Amino acid sequence: MPSRKPRIVLTVATVLIAGLTGCSTGGSDSDELTINVANTATDLSAMDALSKAFVKKNPGVKIDVEPRPQGTDGESVVKTRLNSGDLGDLMMYNSGALLGDINPDRNLVKVTEEAWAKNTSEPWHKAASVDKDLYGAPVGGSSGGGILYNRDVYDKLKLKIPKTWDELINNAQVIKEAGLVPFVQTYKDNWTAQFFVLANYHNVQVSVPGFADQWTEGRAKFADTPAAMAGFEHLQQVHELGLTNKDYATATYDQGQQLLASGKAAMYPQTTSAVRAMTQRYPAAAKDIGLFPIPGDAPATYGLTTWQPQGLYIMKASEKQELAKKFVAFVASPEGCDAYVAASGATGISPVSSCKLPDNATQAVKDMVPFVENGDATPALEFLSPVATTSLADITVAVGSGLTSAAKGAKQYDDAAAKSAKQLGIKGW
Repeated sequence: MPSRKPRIVLTVATVLIAGLTGCSTGGSDSDELTINVANTATDLSAMDALSKAFVKKNPGVKIDVEPRPQGTDGESVVKTRLNSGDLGDLMMYNSGALLGDINPDRNLVKVTEEAWAKNTSEPWHKAASVDKDLYGAPVGGSSGGGILYNRDVYDKLKLKIPKTWDELINNAQVIKEAGLVPFVQTYKDNWTAQFFVLANYHNVQVSVPGFADQWTEGRAKFADTPAAMAGFEHLQQVHELGLTNKDYATATYDQGQQLLASGKAAMYPQTTSAVRAMTQRYPAAAKDIGLFPIPGDAPATYGLTTWQPQGLYIMKASEKQELAKKFVAFVASPEGCDAYVAASGATGISPVSSCKLPDNATQAVKDMVPFVENGDATPALEFLSPVATTSLADITVAVGSGLTSAAKGAKQYDDAAAKSAKQLGIKGW
């Protein structure tokens, strides 16, 4: 699971942002909802838009958007306030492996039987469920992970989209000979180092179909599974061949976006979510930046790894669960999807079947469509298994910098995952 970017910690986590709420002035306490959201511009903007659209449809309701710190600091706030029962009525939070860490059965309302839940995809149910009980609605779309690439660079160098890893390395060599950076790496923001490993998961799944379950049970390891080891080996190979920017150790995520958008670099291992951020500063990136999967060994198994969006969850401690359920149903409706897209753009393909991809979606998101429609897309491992660790970011930085071998890095990841699994009480580790 990717660790997120460095976070800004608020000194008071319970400040209400009245300016970010679409609230009416006449609502009573019984018609007021509080929604806890990570303090990022994207999340706050999205929830602001959803709140305003809901209030417009339901006059008299008041919605307060309450920010919390980002990343691991925010996760600590969530766990602490869940224990005290004062987190509010709803929360926008991770789906996947991190969901199990907050004890959903004790803290969250089950929504398995809600009407809207039948219109959400199977990957979403896996990502937002624990023990087959669904707890949340998706906020936004699923993103695709792989190689973001500058289409103009590929066109000028007459390069084809690679269907095998060897073809990708050959493309990178041509790009290097042309005086451009083949692969952007931005290890100052260590979470960005993980995608050669994480976005390779489709190749793991098609090679070892039962890997997620075996991993969860402690019967499969990255270091002992060639397809899983390949992600670490890719990092090592790219470094050894000098296929990255020279300042990879100090370059930031923002600088990586600039390199790719400007055409000074050709490729960046990332997800389609990065394009949303990129287009705010480089509008042409919406059309100029595309996506292709990290290829494996054979064109026949070529496919995409995907990330599910965050979820909207109802607190079991809330005294306004019926109103909260109404808001969640709105978020999981076409009207809710439209409100989200208007504020944040189409960040991916919605898990809600009735929500359609808009014509103005970025090229990178459009590139996801054939893989999803043809069944050649696999959720990232963090959405198939509760076993994960935040150590991967530092491990991949070390491998990608030549400080640690691929074999040692994979073993370190297995060891860190074992520690996490034992803390969760998962048998087999």
